[in-house]
Amino acid sequence: MDKKKLESKINEIVDIYNKGFLEESKNEIIKILKNTPNIPFLYNFLGAIYHTQNNLNEATLNYKKAIDLDKNYTEAINNLGGALIDQNNLIDAKTALLNAIKIDPKLIDAYINLGKLEGQYKNYDQEITYYEKALEINDNSVMANYNIAKAHISKNNFLIAKKFLQKTLNINPNYYRALTNLGGIFFAEGNGKDAERLYRKAISINPLNAEGYRLLSDCVELKYKDPIIKEMQDIEKKTNNTKTNQMHINFALGNVYDGIKKFDLAIDCFERGNRIRKEILGYNIDNDINLFNSIKSNFKKENNIFNNQLGISRSAKIPVFIVGMPRSGTTLIEQVVSSHSKVYGSGELTLVDDILNDLKWKNSAKDNNFNEKFRSLYLSKLSSIDTTKKIITDKMPLNFRWIGIILSSIPEAKIIHIERFDKATMWSIYKHFFTSNGNGYAYNLNDIKQYYNLYKDIMLFWNSQFDQKIFNLKYEEFTENQEKISRELIKYLELEWEQNCLEFYNNKRITHTSSALQVRKKIYKDSSKKWQDYKSFLINL
Repeated sequence: MDKKKLESKINEIVDIYNKGFLEESKNEIIKILKNTPNIPFLYNFLGAIYHTQNNLNEATLNYKKAIDLDKNYTEAINNLGGALIDQNNLIDAKTALLNAIKIDPKLIDAYINLGKLEGQYKNYDQEITYYEKALEINDNSVMANYNIAKAHISKNNFLIAKKFLQKTLNINPNYYRALTNLGGIFFAEGNGKDAERLYRKAISINPLNAEGYRLLSDCVELKYKDPIIKEMQDIEKKTNNTKTNQMHINFALGNVYDGIKKFDLAIDCFERGNRIRKEILGYNIDNDINLFNSIKSNFKKENNIFNNQLGISRSAKIPVFIVGMPRSGTTLIEQVVSSHSKVYGSGELTLVDDILNDLKWKNSAKDNNFNEKFRSLYLSKLSSIDTTKKIITDKMPLNFRWIGIILSSIPEAKIIHIERFDKATMWSIYKHFFTSNGNGYAYNLNDIKQYYNLYKDIMLFWNSQFDQKIFNLKYEEFTENQEKISRELIKYLELEWEQNCLEFYNNKRITHTSSALQVRKKIYKDSSKKWQDYKSFLINL
């Protein structure tokens, strides 16, 4: 094929690709490469198609072929880095991306990919630095502005994130992902009306965005005749849905049917959504059984510095760990406690898990040296939180697994453990979609029941080890005796009583959980009875 015909053919393929015909454009590229196997652009193009189709092995292979033909092909090098990030091959990804920048210091996409890579490591400050470099190259980059907003959300810097999301939308008012994230911040602020408005707008721009429907269904109880319900039903019926879309739309419809009291339909949808979510995560309960056994066998009270506090000075910041099963009322209790003028509510921090992973806790002796390292790292990260208040809450529910290490390393820490009626907790978990991947047990009733038993067992263990150090609170008792238990809580924190703690619903702090709207209302005493609508389905719990 002569040069002119080849250029014409490539232009045709690009046009086919831009119309969304990925398979057709891919097949045409493969035909050309059989006869003319020395065109870097086509290998890069083919890699991009495979990448879009989530065939990462073929994408990587073709990006590498493009680079073999042209060592300075920065677009292909950057694309390779992006594919390697998606394969979680972060070391090789970083090497490729830094090489791309070395060749072309103005390659904005490489800085954006480097930011994403640092985000995978939870190095949010470095992630932001890379996005800032991208913005120096092009201040109007949609992706750089959007990604820096997401990084600030990860750091709980919601006001800064709002600024960058607004800027993203000034550049591209129809960028539905920015609308969705901005809606999420309004939701966290307790502004349900603006959150709903933005979710609906995002859906109108991209009606196939199943996650948007799920977020909307979390935000508002949709009325029976709302036309958006028919849109959800139509998406659910599509045979070409991705697994992720099918998962999100089933959770969304489950919420809808639950709200309009069509419980049989709700069950069907929750079952489908949960089954897909578990399949995507590849969860196996045996891994958590082994983890809990390992935690108990690794913890020996005689080795912990809880029994040997000489030489340990009280930290400048006092952490309050609010723990329990998810959906047990931890957000409500944090809202109560953080209504006190001397307490800062920091929400669900991942610090404990991150630090223990860095310390390779399974392979480390649980001695004073280990405890001192954990103490130093945790308190250092806690002190970096932007607040002058001395007492800071860490409301990561699953920190109940690490109470032994926490109290061994930070004996001045406070532990508030919330327990809710078992069936109410387990049902609430099952019908809820968790955005993080750390609750893999939550998508199968048998797994939930086994995990709940693991939780009960380890809490008995910690209470036997640390008698009187843990404030155990029954959610249902709290809803019936709010003032009495609130006063006991504040006393446990060694603080003077403040009336604000009874009026927690006036607390304006950002609450980045699905309970954000609920905790801005007065206590609803019958919430633990909702499971009874599904009594026959939950008979074996």
